[in-house]
Amino acid sequence: IKPEKLRKAVNVGGDIRALQVHRETRSVREGRFILMQASLEGGVTAGPITAVASFGKPNRENQIEAEFTRFYLLAGVTDVTQFRVGRFVPAFGINTSNHTVPTRQGLGFGMDSERDGLEAHWNGEQWHGAISASESRLKSRVGERERGASIQLEKFLADRHRVGLSLWNGDSERQKRWIASAHGILGFTEHLYLLTETAFQSKRSKGAASDRDQDDQPGHL
Repeated sequence: IKPEKLRKAVNVGGDIRALQVHRETRSVREGRFILMQASLEGGVTAGPITAVASFGKPNRENQIEAEFTRFYLLAGVTDVTQFRVGRFVPAFGINTSNHTVPTRQGLGFGMDSERDGLEAHWNGEQWHGAISASESRLKSRVGERERGASIQLEKFLADRHRVGLSLWNGDSERQKRWIASAHGILGFTEHLYLLTETAFQSKRSKGAASDRDQDDQPGHL
């Protein structure tokens, strides 16, 4: 909704995003339609504090469920520091709904993976840093209750480029894991830009029968 039609302290909008996937090999040829996002989001600001909530959630049958998927309070402590508390996807890599399931979902940061957490941000002229602590929900698509902590550091280059590193440590009943990620947002022109991200994950399964290390690379965007 255009800002001039609302009160100055209020912002309301919505998005519908869909993805068509095609997979073809020598033995398999299939397609799948995925309703990635269908939600209404609003924010209300009072002084240094902004309250944000997102309503609407697509399920696996591409139907929209009436549920609040994301909500948090964002507090500006100083001109360069902010704190966020509530339910959201922690700062790790490139947080955007344009990331498809094979890239982000395997790491636990895909659609419907919001976590209950606390996060601090520092924003300078050339640097951005974030640190967070969070816990996932059994109801989300993460599929397990995982407590995690993350650190992110980003550098701004020539007003159009951003590169960054992220580190994640997670602990659940099933496993412990570390994830290291490098990403870049490169703006070549006003309308042409590139999002790129690569991640390496190291997992240690819990339990006497399966206590071993596993290393993998979930994928690249």
